[in-house]
This record gives sequence, structure tokens and C-alpha cells, in this order.
Amino acid sequence: DEDCDGSGKKAARWVIDPDPPNKDRMRDLDQDFDCMYHARVDSEDRQQPPTAGDWIVFCGGEGWKVQKLALVQHPLGAGVPEIAPAAPDTLVNFSFSGTFCAGREILQDLEFDKAGRTRSGSNFFKSRRHDLYMYHDPSCEGPLIGTPRWIIDDDAPNPQRERDLDEDSQCLYLARVDSASSMSPPLVAFWKVQCEGGWQDICIAMNVTGEENVGEASAARRPRRRLAALILSILVLILADESLP
Repeated sequence: DEDCDGSGKKAARWVIDPDPPNKDRMRDLDQDFDCMYHARVDSEDRQQPPTAGDWIVFCGGEGWKVQKLALVQHPLGAGVPEIAPAAPDTLVNFSFSGTFCAGREILQDLEFDKAGRTRSGSNFFKSRRHDLYMYHDPSCEGPLIGTPRWIIDDDAPNPQRERDLDEDSQCLYLARVDSASSMSPPLVAFWKVQCEGGWQDICIAMNVTGEENVGEASAARRPRRRLAALILSILVLILADESLP
């Protein structure tokens, strides 16, 4: 909506609203002469909303808050994408999608295969290129009390260890997402990714392929699946807790 109350003074924005827009109007598309909605993000791009960004969201009695919203692509007819971790026996092969920072472009479309189980019974995965690993570590430095997380690392995990699976006594890795669920990583989440300029929050979606890695030649011949259409699903992760005026 280029001007949500029709006054000519409001910034252009994308709006999440219970009222449908009037397609024949240029401004105040819900015709309420006010800026009433569930959430909004300022943007001059008329073609599509930002795939990930800070939205202003109305949280009832808590007022307005800044929240990170990500738009996730998935095939038409596939239903709502699973945000909770997948069942451990169903997540066997997957690829990454996201908008990756400088220094981590190799993660785009990177494909992983299940490579084994750790001592805790958690699956771990190995990429088909670049020799990267994803695994769950209850405590990456090794103490009994630590922050459990899924990790993307260039060091292979030792499946016989319970903690500090890469045996470096440090929390050194390419990316991580805190998660108490050791059975499977979240299919959509904001990960802390080590970029050239420091750590950044990047939304990573795992697209389940269900295709076995049967060799590079066969993989090269395998046709890429095309999305027939896009349905936008919103994953809300609160990154800030302040109220807005």
C-alpha cells in the first residue's frame, strides 16, 4: 500500500491485513482511511515483499514489536511447510536455500545426505560438495552444561562422543542454530552464519529432496525439479522485544 490512510504522508509498505485490498485503488487499499493491520514493513518494491526483514507486528496487549519474518517458497498444493523438525527417518536428503552473505555463497543449493548417527542417536549429514557436515552438539565446548545446537562445520563429528563432537574444545563452526531437538534440524530457521564481516542472522530453508546420492554422473543427469507456483508462508522469529510508539 503506497499510502495506507490516503493522506499522502505515509511511506509505502507491505501490509498483512484481515481486510482484502481493493485492486482498483492506488492508496488506502482496504478503504478504512486509517493504517490498521496486523503487520507491515516499509518498502518501495511493488513487485514482492522482502524475503526476510524486520516487520512491525501488533502483538495484542504487548503493543507493536519488531519481529523478523521470512517468506518461504514451496510448491502449490504442498500444504503448509513443516516448521517443526522433521521426523528423523524422513529427513535423509535435502538442499539449502536462502540469501547467503559474502564468504558463504557455497551454502546456496548445497545438498546433504544422511551420513550416520551420533552417540546420542541424532542423525548427522554430509554435503555432496565442499565436505561440510551438519550435526547436533549438546555442548560445543565440551562442558556438561552447554547450549545445544545444530552446527554446520568443516570438521567431521566423532559419532562416539557425547559433546564437543569435533573435538576442538571450542565453538568453532560456519553456522549454528540453537535447538534442544536432537532428532532433526528445523526445516526453516534463522541461523547464525559466520560471514566476512562477522556473524549474521540468515534464514535457511531445507528443501527435502528424497533423492539418493548415486554418483556425480547420475546426479548431473538428474533433472532439477521446478516449482509450479509459489505460496508464501511466514515464519515468525522474535529478534527484538521492544515496544514501538
